[in-house]
Amino acid sequence: MTSPATAVLSCRVLQDLLEPLLPDEAEVTYLDYGLHTRPVEMAPTLQRHLDALPEPSTVLVGYGLCGNGVVGVESGPHTLVFPRTHDCIGMMLGSQQRYEEEFYAEPGTYYLTRGWLESGDDPLTTYHRYEEDYGTVRAERLIDKIYGSYRRLRVIAFSEEEMERSRQLAAPVAQFCRDRWGMAYDEYLGDPTLLEKLIGAADVDDPDLLVVPPGTTVTQEMFLKDEDLPLRSG
Repeated sequence: MTSPATAVLSCRVLQDLLEPLLPDEAEVTYLDYGLHTRPVEMAPTLQRHLDALPEPSTVLVGYGLCGNGVVGVESGPHTLVFPRTHDCIGMMLGSQQRYEEEFYAEPGTYYLTRGWLESGDDPLTTYHRYEEDYGTVRAERLIDKIYGSYRRLRVIAFSEEEMERSRQLAAPVAQFCRDRWGMAYDEYLGDPTLLEKLIGAADVDDPDLLVVPPGTTVTQEMFLKDEDLPLRSG
C-alpha cells in the first residue's frame, strides 16, 4: 500500500526556514505574507488550495490558529497537520510554551522578521502607506491605535548573518517606534524545533502538533489547551 502524497501549504514568511527541511517529493505552496493581516481570507484561500490537490494527501500547514483565520477549513480527503500554536511567532520561538513564557515576560512585544521587513509589513511602512492614503492626521491616529500599546520591538532571526541583514532593515523602523511610542528594541535568535516537528510529522501524538483527520472541519478548540493564553486578534 502506497503512502499518501505529502503537500505543504505555508505562509511565505517561513519559506527560508522550511526549505532545508522539506522532502524532495513534497508539493509546496507558499501563500502571501499579508494573509495574517486579513484572517477572514485565510480559510477560503487555504480551502481553495486543498480542494485543488489531485489526490488524498498529508498536508503540512505552515499556519497556527492565526486570529482564527484557519477556523472552518475542511480537510476533505486529506490529513492536515498544523503546529499547535497561536501564530507564526510560536513557530519561530520553537513552541507555544516558549511563546507563552515570552508573552508573560513582556506582553507588549511586537515581532519583526526579515520576511516582514522585506515585504513592508512593519509600523513605519504602514504609517507611510496610511499617510499617502488618508493624510497625516488620520495616519497618526490609525497607527497609534494599532501599535501604540506595544512596549518592545523585537527582531527575530535564525542566524547571525540573517540578523545582520534584518538589523539593517529594522533600524529606521526601530527609530520610528522609539521616537513615537518609546518602544525598546531587542533581537532574538529563533528556534526551529516546532517547524522540524511539523515537517517530520513522525509522532502524531506529539502535543505540539495538531492532526486533523479526513472529513473534519478545523475549530478553534482544536488548538487550545487549558493553559493557553487568551487569543490575540491577529
